[in-house]
Amino acid sequence: MFKFSKKVIAVILIFLILVSGNISHAEDSYCKNIIIVYDTGYYTDTDVNRIDTLLHAFNTNTIKMSLNEYSDKVKLEDYDYVFILGLNENFLDYGLLKSLIQYKGDICWIGNGIDEFLKYGKYDLKYVGKSKQIVKVNYKEKDYILKKQYVFNIVESLEKNNQTIAYINDGLNSYPYIVKDKNLFYVSNINFNDILFYIFSNELNEIFDMEINSEGKVFLRLDYVNPFTDKENLKKISDYLYSKSIPFMVNLTPAYLNKENEKIITISEDEEMIDTLKYIQDKGGSIILNGYTHQYKNEKTSKEGIEFWDEKDNKPVTEDINLYVKNRILSGLRICIENEIYPIAFQAPNNVINSQGYKELKKYFSTYVGRHQSDDNVHVNNTYPYIIKNSVDFNKLIPENLGFINQDDDFNIDKIEEELNCISLVRGYSSGINFYPDLNIDYLNSVVEKLEAKDIKFMDLKGMKNWIKIDDINIESNNGVIKAKYNENLSNKNKKTDDKLILIISNAVMGIIVGSIVLFIVTFLVFKNIEKNKFFR
Repeated sequence: MFKFSKKVIAVILIFLILVSGNISHAEDSYCKNIIIVYDTGYYTDTDVNRIDTLLHAFNTNTIKMSLNEYSDKVKLEDYDYVFILGLNENFLDYGLLKSLIQYKGDICWIGNGIDEFLKYGKYDLKYVGKSKQIVKVNYKEKDYILKKQYVFNIVESLEKNNQTIAYINDGLNSYPYIVKDKNLFYVSNINFNDILFYIFSNELNEIFDMEINSEGKVFLRLDYVNPFTDKENLKKISDYLYSKSIPFMVNLTPAYLNKENEKIITISEDEEMIDTLKYIQDKGGSIILNGYTHQYKNEKTSKEGIEFWDEKDNKPVTEDINLYVKNRILSGLRICIENEIYPIAFQAPNNVINSQGYKELKKYFSTYVGRHQSDDNVHVNNTYPYIIKNSVDFNKLIPENLGFINQDDDFNIDKIEEELNCISLVRGYSSGINFYPDLNIDYLNSVVEKLEAKDIKFMDLKGMKNWIKIDDINIESNNGVIKAKYNENLSNKNKKTDDKLILIISNAVMGIIVGSIVLFIVTFLVFKNIEKNKFFR
């Protein structure tokens, strides 16, 4: 029998922990290939894009394919996971069903069509029918009342070894909501505006057999800051949050267009506003560029409009979206950077922009903070409980999902707390709240105290890695340090100086010309008068 000293045992344990950590890291770094197969119908694009974006909270590479596009040429074995989205009633493709029966990887089936799949007999689940009578869901031994009535597919588990992860209940009986049988995860229904979405989001940790272990965090964001925002209120809010050691974000629109006279006023024209924004940065505020003027064409005054959407006709803007987005971004960034104001993220005004606009933004910004419009045809804002990375639309999306602090709503704090309780079900959640500059400090304090009582950690945007790269402008943040550089020869200030110099020279030349003409006329009149006098002599 070998005997080991305590030191040897300690060394062995440390070695095993390090090896285990490295193995875990290697597993997490593997990018999972996923195919999403879905049926078509009204709002299909919205729901499919929501699921697709959500999956990028994990290290995934996704391909979307409608049932109409699916054929026997598709090799499911090339993918680690298959997600089936039965969004409509008639989800049926026998070729796909047969391929799924042979598939060895994990399947996540959401919604309709499961009845036909279960007829093949591979799984110990029985399809019962549909129900509109479900009133609550039980998850981790806690009941949650559903906000609305939804149609659920009811299945019965026939094998005791099946794992029922969550239950739905109609007041009399309970049925599986999420159930695992062999390599199949079945989700009876999903709604993106209810507790069901957060339960499903959290269970993705189990489906992918990995965990998002980061600590849940909440951000506070000061919204609708522009050249005419009350500067004293901005300083009071900054001082309060700084006194609480709470980092915060600020949505800045650096230019303001008045619809009545079509005049654009920028923060550059108010030295006190520039000083205030610098003060905000020093007090822990991270600046987010919120468009250039926060309105489209001259349809509305700034702050009231939507900059990257034709609100009048409810459709994407008709201009070349790539050029339009880039020009607006450059206009806003130049105003900021030449005044030593450094945005490190972006949000489209009112979170409205189409998919091509997102792709253009993705070229220039590492980070988008806000909600996600997942449909090009309908103005629908979506949110998620995770930070999303490397999706089709974003390098990194930090979601806003707790709404606005509204001091005129007596139940506002209760609503925020209720929503946060739901979101915090999700491991490694990310969440955010917006508020206006005119918010009463005492009311803001009451919200903050509620969050602190829950031991909430506040997100520091400039403590994270962020970058902006567009033409000559380069801004980076990391660990609270912001570095910026740009071509000062292209700045608006230099252009204004050049314009003034040109104006001075032009005025001087004009003065010389006018003076010469006057001198010529006077000389001419004098000589003419002399000649006239000679004639009369």
